[in-house]
Amino acid sequence: MDTGNTKHGRVKLYVLNQSDGAWEDKGTGHVEITKSENPSAEPAVEYSMVMTSEKETDANGESVVLLNTRVVNETDIYQKQGETLIVWNDPWLQQELALSFQAPAGAQQLWRELLAAQGRTNPEEDELQPVSLPPPEVANLEQIHAALTTATFHDRPRLCECLLSEGYLKQLFELHSKCEQTQDTQSLYRLFEIFKAMVLLNSLELLQTLFHEDNIMSFIATLEHDPSLSTNSHSAGLQHREYLQNKVVHKKVIDVPAELNVKIHNTFKLQYIRDTVLARCLDDPTFSTISSLLIHAQCEILSSLYNDNDFLQSLFERLQDESEDLKREATSFLQEMVTLSKSLPLQQKRSFFGVLTSRGFPTVLADSMNCNDTAKRLVVADVLWQATIQDSTSMKKYATSPSQADQTFPFLKTLAQQIIREDEGSVQSQLTDVIKCLLEGEVFQADTITMLNIFYEHIIPVLIAPLLQDTLNPIIAPNTMSSLMEVLTFCVSNHTYRMKQVVIREEILCKTMALIQRPQCPVHLILSAVRLLKAVILCKDDFYNKHIIQHNLIAPVVELFAQNGVAKYNLVNSAVLSLFECMRRENIKSLITYVVEKFPDSWDDVKYVETFTQLQQKFVSNANKDSKPKEDEADPSWQDLLQSEYGGISQSEPQKNQEQENDTAENGHTTTTTTSTTTTTTSPQTQPQPQGENTQNSVENNTGSSSADVMSEDGCASPPAARTRPSQLDAEQLNNEVVAMEDTGSPKTPTTPTGTKRKRSDSGEDEIMAAESPTNKRL
Repeated sequence: MDTGNTKHGRVKLYVLNQSDGAWEDKGTGHVEITKSENPSAEPAVEYSMVMTSEKETDANGESVVLLNTRVVNETDIYQKQGETLIVWNDPWLQQELALSFQAPAGAQQLWRELLAAQGRTNPEEDELQPVSLPPPEVANLEQIHAALTTATFHDRPRLCECLLSEGYLKQLFELHSKCEQTQDTQSLYRLFEIFKAMVLLNSLELLQTLFHEDNIMSFIATLEHDPSLSTNSHSAGLQHREYLQNKVVHKKVIDVPAELNVKIHNTFKLQYIRDTVLARCLDDPTFSTISSLLIHAQCEILSSLYNDNDFLQSLFERLQDESEDLKREATSFLQEMVTLSKSLPLQQKRSFFGVLTSRGFPTVLADSMNCNDTAKRLVVADVLWQATIQDSTSMKKYATSPSQADQTFPFLKTLAQQIIREDEGSVQSQLTDVIKCLLEGEVFQADTITMLNIFYEHIIPVLIAPLLQDTLNPIIAPNTMSSLMEVLTFCVSNHTYRMKQVVIREEILCKTMALIQRPQCPVHLILSAVRLLKAVILCKDDFYNKHIIQHNLIAPVVELFAQNGVAKYNLVNSAVLSLFECMRRENIKSLITYVVEKFPDSWDDVKYVETFTQLQQKFVSNANKDSKPKEDEADPSWQDLLQSEYGGISQSEPQKNQEQENDTAENGHTTTTTTSTTTTTTSPQTQPQPQGENTQNSVENNTGSSSADVMSEDGCASPPAARTRPSQLDAEQLNNEVVAMEDTGSPKTPTTPTGTKRKRSDSGEDEIMAAESPTNKRL
């Protein structure tokens, strides 16, 4: 055995794991092709592929062999993937192997040696051989087809050069015409296969030549004779030319230059070829190349149109013409332009919509929706929707521009009014999406802030006006109400602060819940109302929760659930269950308490879901947690003691007391209130005591120590600085203080506590200023 030039750089060996389909790394080293000769054997010469490790060695100090296998002569065993991979299924080792080379040159060298070992043509020599095609004659059609279909990847560029040189395509088109005249069906079938093979070569230059305006109709003619459709009904061909030339009518709406008109027609033919003629024959790479050519042609057409001032002037004159037919045609033409703009690059797309908005096309279209033509309204809504989705920035700038502000924003108002009076559901849906898209954006962006200010000042009153009417006898269609609630749901979810004021001030939820109580209310309206209520609950806002509890807004939903049937599986059932599940999952304590206590027996029959059982469990869990004192709280038992001794203090009282103390410190004089005194004297546990010396001494003794309890402005005691639990005697002393304050009308002047100092006010009265933190204020 002799070893030749075998080094191909560093290479990594991978073996496919059959169990999990993953490639396992077997090591890195160097690979070579070895040759062994044995004249008595068959075959006399054998080639092997050997790979040795670059790091591992055996006991003799030689590199460990990672791979040793024979080179298989079958041509489809080895595959070269990319520039650095060679993959094959080795029949000797019964494994799938892969070699990953560090350098593409090493992979290319080993690939050539493999081909040479298999006795195949040397790629280097093959590249030097010229590629030629036989003359375009009927007798040579079979050879031309074979040359095109069997060409290797390296042969394709040279084949395309042959087809594009010396008028070869033109001769083939002429041959096709002769075969049609002589009705040589077999030759026509062969020409179809030849031109289909040309397309599948996926050469950009060749495709551009075939789709050129001078060749495209001849090319389409060759594709009419498809042998796979050779039935009696198609014996004369598919007649693509008849359809394109006589049956397709291009309606001229506005005059355009002649060159642009030809390009428009040619682009339509190209799209027809891709989507109809060759739809069954194209592979993915070729389809992608043809689509790129089509998009490029459409962009050129659109760019020529919106940069032509004369054309735009004519278009907008048609849009505002008195003739409804001309308006309809111009609107349809504008729809085609906006649809084509999807293919434009981002910068050109902004330029396109910037040009249209500068001419006021949104207002022009919105004004034209006030008509009885449903088809026209659908087209206008589609144009506005596409424009807003593709470039919302330009539409926002137009809607908030000074010219719109001078007229109190007619575009946005027209959209809102059209949603209310529209009777076509698809138009309402698209206009609703337009408004939602205009309201989207970062809340800190200037254009978004401007849009929200305008919307909540001028547009939201228009949208909620139907809801504020008498909901028992509405004049607005259910579809309209559903669309309006969709907008309101979006606003509740995205504009928490602004929308909260609208919902609570106008009682939107009350009006909405009244709608679903109407007899035979449509299902889609019920679902919209439940979604709105769910969006409000998901805000987890205390103002919303108090509003819901105060107006008993869950009661209509409970009644709806009962009327629908607790075991009926439908959309209403799912929507209501989702509402309560959301309440439980988010653990909104006030609403959970309200639902469990207000409707205790409404869920007894609901056994097929755990929602209500878990809701009751959550209620019990919350109650247990609230009843346990927390270690980090300032002695919660103190508040409980005051609650039991003095009849209860509302949650807002501590905040009010703190505000009164702050006002006292700012005004420079002491003020005494009797709010808690009034509350205390109504408690049955507190008995008034006669005023006397003992009472006065009790007050003075109580305030004479820094660790004793001190009265706050509302007559309630504040916790001591040491946060020690008060004894029963302390509570009685506090009770005596409150009674003394009630009997005398004002508290006795206490002695100065330890840790405080006196300050003479302007009025001559003494004030006791806290010497420590603000929480140690004393009267």
